[in-house]
Amino acid sequence: MAKSVGLSAPTVTNLTGELIDHGFLRGLVSKSGSMGRPRVPLAVDPDRRAVLGIHLGPQVTGLTIMGLDGTEKVSELVPHGDLPGPEAIAKVVTAAERLTADREPGELLGTGIATGGQVDVGEGVVLDHPSAGWRDLDAISPFRAALSGPIVFDHNVRAAAQWELLYGVGRVTDDFLLLVVASDVGCISVRQGAIRHGASRRAGIISHLTVPGSTVVCECGRTGCFAAAASDDALVRQAHTAGLTDISYLDLLVRLADTGDATASALLSERNRAISCTAAALFDLDDPGRLVIAGSPAEVADHFEEIRTGVGRESVLGEAASERVVVSNGHLMSLTHYAASSMVAKVLEDPLAHVSGDARLGA
Repeated sequence: MAKSVGLSAPTVTNLTGELIDHGFLRGLVSKSGSMGRPRVPLAVDPDRRAVLGIHLGPQVTGLTIMGLDGTEKVSELVPHGDLPGPEAIAKVVTAAERLTADREPGELLGTGIATGGQVDVGEGVVLDHPSAGWRDLDAISPFRAALSGPIVFDHNVRAAAQWELLYGVGRVTDDFLLLVVASDVGCISVRQGAIRHGASRRAGIISHLTVPGSTVVCECGRTGCFAAAASDDALVRQAHTAGLTDISYLDLLVRLADTGDATASALLSERNRAISCTAAALFDLDDPGRLVIAGSPAEVADHFEEIRTGVGRESVLGEAASERVVVSNGHLMSLTHYAASSMVAKVLEDPLAHVSGDARLGA
């Protein structure tokens, strides 16, 4: 470690000792058989420090307390249905207070909050979230009033990219493209370990990219927009138009297709084609080391494989492109973990500042 960071061994020992004392690292059993003072392996301490992650969803919000190593300690889902934005936020704040009430003093270092739509990161405002019906919603002030510690606010997709950097594909490459398809859609480029935010911090908006051959009419009035063709909510609307009026969320459509229903299968197959076409175009533009697929298409192995194969078919690189398409390690609470990882990244910038009282509040 001393060699890799360019510091002397005593300096590294002192620094890591302080991080161990403050609960960020822990020493492991040394396996060294060499003479002299043994080298002690280190790992992130999974127990003594944690962050709160909140994913503000259009119908359901997820909360989790996550260790700095990415492991979940406890989680909760908070349905808020069609409540107006401020009332939905108030309900989530109450749940967050309840979830954090019995944590050890000093354990929680802050909160990461993420959501979809268009967000103003600096002001902590959801500018427009069509799936939730939120416009100009103050998403941060109620949490600042109720929770202690700093708060980081960002878009789902950038938070997902941060999670991948810390705990996912970032462990094998620092050059990747992340495509998220859920109730919202987005794409983020990561180069040399840096997330591309864009000049206005709104990079990743791909909702209105045109899908070749798609006939779905978007709410913007155009035909073939990616979000209208591929997002989870769009698929539910398409199912209703096709006569499957009992479908209230995407999993029901997937289950119906598994029974052999031709209409459900056709809708999902067309969605996978739309994702493949868009993913291939983004891949050809960026030429990443990996293309990571996250969200609902990554949760069904057959769907992911159909998309991966489709990228190879549509990309100018052919099969070589499909070999670089990988699935995110996400799961049911993945969006909440993504939100939490944004706060972990803030902690890692200066860990000791978050225990000495000089951590700066704000995004």
